[in-house]
Amino acid sequence: LVKGNHDCYTPRQYQSPSCFAKYYDVPIIINGNIILSHEPITSLSGDGLINIHAHTHGGSFLGQTKKHFCVSCECTGMAPISLSEIYKRLEIR
Repeated sequence: LVKGNHDCYTPRQYQSPSCFAKYYDVPIIINGNIILSHEPITSLSGDGLINIHAHTHGGSFLGQTKKHFCVSCECTGMAPISLSEIYKRLEIR
């Protein structure tokens, strides 16, 4: 979980066995090129960077590019989505 503006529980509550394995207060980078954040990062510089975010619930925002992918529940059919599916959808754009 990358904590967002409506997330109000304690880290311990989020990391309980029935919730999330990991919890972050700030954006994180995985695989060297993927930035996971709650709000979109609008100043992406560098080839191959992708920002997977929520917050906008599928709406557009200033600075949006083809490198942004919103995973708000409204955009994923109210279900988790795999990284491979995100890559596939980014290629289709």
